[in-house]
Amino acid sequence: MVMNERQRTIAQFYARLASIPSLEQLREGERLLLLDDFHAIGPLLDEFMPVTVLTTRAGVKPTDSDFPRAPTDWELLVRHHTWARTYIADLLDGQAVTLRFHPTWRLNSGKLVENWNVEKLGDGLLFGLLSLIKLTPFPFRRCPVCQTIFVPVRKQKYCSPNCTYKGVETARKDERKVYMKEYQARKRKEAQKLKRTRKRQLRTQRKTK
Repeated sequence: MVMNERQRTIAQFYARLASIPSLEQLREGERLLLLDDFHAIGPLLDEFMPVTVLTTRAGVKPTDSDFPRAPTDWELLVRHHTWARTYIADLLDGQAVTLRFHPTWRLNSGKLVENWNVEKLGDGLLFGLLSLIKLTPFPFRRCPVCQTIFVPVRKQKYCSPNCTYKGVETARKDERKVYMKEYQARKRKEAQKLKRTRKRQLRTQRKTK
């Protein structure tokens, strides 16, 4: 399935988050730029938030008392960073990922209705990330050169032209090493064969004398 422009924008932001080991180690300017980008994709993430998220375990909409203090923008960003590291980086590293929450299903006139418990989910915006992770092929890739997580275009293997150059040069060097190793082994084998041939010739010459 090909991602649309909206999905690609969100995926690129999550890829950037997943590539950051620790938000606390960022400089102040880097934090501000990251927050600006987070604000920019906020409206896009809102579109993924289903109405059913706003139901509690008992099926009653939560009141203001259920949320005594709204999280700050930075706290929300930290939450998204945790999700990105858990659901993208871990998957790319070959680890099994288990969701910490589960939906509740019920039938309504023969139609399956899915409800998420907001107490477990914590933030309906997570649906933006989950909807991307379910895409086929998996929309994230880790650069084999610098280990940065990025959103590939088609069969793109490296995250940047610089890494592409380094990756190609490394591959060439590796191929050259393999070629030289095989070449030297072949030469040694030919030399040993020639040596054995000369010995046989010498023995033959001695017998004929």
